[in-house]
Amino acid sequence: MLKNYLLFNLVGVINTALTYLIYLFFLFNNYSHNISYTLCYICGIGISFKLNSKLVFNFKKNNNPLLFYILLYVGIFFCSIIFLNILVNFFYISKTFAPLMVIFVSSLINYFILRKYSTR
Repeated sequence: MLKNYLLFNLVGVINTALTYLIYLFFLFNNYSHNISYTLCYICGIGISFKLNSKLVFNFKKNNNPLLFYILLYVGIFFCSIIFLNILVNFFYISKTFAPLMVIFVSSLINYFILRKYSTR
Protein backbone atom coordinates (compact mmCIF):
# COMPACT_ATOMS: atom_id res chain seq x y z
CA MET A 1 0.00 0.00 0.00
CA LEU A 2 2.83 2.43 0.82
CA LYS A 3 4.45 1.80 -2.57
CA ASN A 4 1.17 2.58 -4.36
CA TYR A 5 0.66 5.69 -2.28
CA LEU A 6 4.16 6.92 -3.12
CA LEU A 7 3.65 6.18 -6.81
CA PHE A 8 0.27 7.93 -6.68
CA ASN A 9 1.99 10.98 -5.22
CA LEU A 10 4.71 10.88 -7.87
CA VAL A 11 2.05 10.75 -10.59
CA GLY A 12 0.28 13.56 -8.75
CA VAL A 13 3.39 15.73 -8.74
CA ILE A 14 3.90 15.19 -12.46
CA ASN A 15 0.22 15.81 -13.20
CA THR A 16 0.13 18.87 -10.94
CA ALA A 17 3.19 20.39 -12.57
CA LEU A 18 1.81 19.89 -16.07
CA THR A 19 -1.72 21.04 -15.29
CA TYR A 20 -0.49 24.02 -13.26
CA LEU A 21 1.51 25.18 -16.26
CA ILE A 22 -1.62 24.78 -18.38
CA TYR A 23 -3.60 26.79 -15.79
CA LEU A 24 -1.04 29.59 -15.79
CA PHE A 25 -0.92 29.62 -19.58
CA PHE A 26 -4.66 30.24 -19.80
CA LEU A 27 -4.72 32.63 -16.83
CA PHE A 28 -1.95 34.78 -18.30
CA ASN A 29 -3.74 34.76 -21.66
CA ASN A 30 -6.67 36.58 -20.05
CA TYR A 31 -8.93 33.64 -19.32
CA SER A 32 -10.73 33.80 -15.98
CA HIS A 33 -9.48 31.61 -13.16
CA ASN A 34 -12.62 29.46 -13.52
CA ILE A 35 -12.11 28.83 -17.24
CA SER A 36 -8.37 28.30 -16.76
CA TYR A 37 -9.01 25.80 -13.98
CA THR A 38 -11.66 23.97 -16.01
CA LEU A 39 -9.37 23.58 -19.03
CA CYS A 40 -6.39 22.43 -17.00
CA TYR A 41 -8.63 20.03 -15.05
CA ILE A 42 -9.86 18.38 -18.24
CA CYS A 43 -6.26 17.91 -19.38
CA GLY A 44 -5.35 16.60 -15.94
CA ILE A 45 -8.00 13.86 -16.10
CA GLY A 46 -6.37 12.38 -19.19
CA ILE A 47 -2.84 12.68 -17.86
CA SER A 48 -3.78 11.25 -14.49
CA PHE A 49 -5.80 8.34 -15.88
CA LYS A 50 -3.01 7.29 -18.23
CA LEU A 51 -0.27 7.47 -15.61
CA ASN A 52 -2.27 6.01 -12.71
CA SER A 53 -3.65 3.12 -14.73
CA LYS A 54 -0.13 2.21 -15.90
CA LEU A 55 1.83 2.79 -12.70
CA VAL A 56 -0.40 2.75 -9.64
CA PHE A 57 -3.79 1.08 -9.91
CA ASN A 58 -4.97 -2.15 -11.45
CA PHE A 59 -8.60 -1.41 -12.19
CA LYS A 60 -11.14 -4.21 -12.00
CA LYS A 61 -11.63 -5.71 -15.44
CA ASN A 62 -15.41 -6.10 -15.20
CA ASN A 63 -15.93 -2.37 -14.75
CA ASN A 64 -15.27 0.50 -17.09
CA PRO A 65 -12.36 2.26 -15.36
CA LEU A 66 -12.30 5.26 -17.69
CA LEU A 67 -16.00 5.98 -17.13
CA PHE A 68 -15.56 5.62 -13.37
CA TYR A 69 -12.48 7.83 -13.48
CA ILE A 70 -14.26 10.54 -15.44
CA LEU A 71 -17.31 10.45 -13.14
CA LEU A 72 -15.09 10.63 -10.06
CA TYR A 73 -13.15 13.56 -11.45
CA VAL A 74 -16.31 15.40 -12.54
CA GLY A 75 -17.64 15.11 -8.98
CA ILE A 76 -14.34 16.23 -7.50
CA PHE A 77 -14.19 19.07 -10.05
CA PHE A 78 -17.41 20.63 -8.81
CA CYS A 79 -16.19 20.47 -5.22
CA SER A 80 -12.83 21.86 -6.31
CA ILE A 81 -14.24 24.80 -8.28
CA ILE A 82 -16.37 25.78 -5.28
CA PHE A 83 -13.34 25.52 -2.99
CA LEU A 84 -11.24 27.53 -5.48
CA ASN A 85 -13.80 30.32 -5.57
CA ILE A 86 -14.09 30.40 -1.79
CA LEU A 87 -10.30 30.71 -1.50
CA VAL A 88 -10.09 33.44 -4.17
CA ASN A 89 -13.25 35.44 -3.46
CA PHE A 90 -13.65 35.15 0.31
CA PHE A 91 -10.15 34.54 1.64
CA TYR A 92 -8.47 36.64 -1.08
CA ILE A 93 -5.86 34.00 -1.78
CA SER A 94 -3.95 34.63 -4.99
CA LYS A 95 -5.43 33.14 -8.16
CA THR A 96 -2.01 31.65 -8.90
CA PHE A 97 -1.63 29.97 -5.48
CA ALA A 98 -5.22 28.89 -4.67
CA PRO A 99 -5.31 25.99 -7.19
CA LEU A 100 -2.34 24.39 -5.45
CA MET A 101 -4.31 24.29 -2.21
CA VAL A 102 -7.31 22.84 -4.01
CA ILE A 103 -5.17 20.17 -5.68
CA PHE A 104 -3.72 19.08 -2.34
CA VAL A 105 -7.16 18.45 -0.82
CA SER A 106 -8.69 16.85 -3.92
CA SER A 107 -5.72 14.51 -4.43
CA LEU A 108 -6.24 12.96 -1.00
CA ILE A 109 -9.89 12.33 -1.76
CA ASN A 110 -9.06 10.89 -5.19
CA TYR A 111 -6.44 8.50 -3.83
CA PHE A 112 -8.69 6.91 -1.24
CA ILE A 113 -11.59 6.52 -3.65
CA LEU A 114 -9.39 5.08 -6.42
CA ARG A 115 -7.65 2.74 -4.00
CA LYS A 116 -11.03 1.32 -2.98
CA TYR A 117 -12.00 0.86 -6.64
CA SER A 118 -8.76 -0.81 -7.79
CA THR A 119 -7.54 -4.35 -7.20
CA ARG A 120 -3.87 -3.56 -6.60
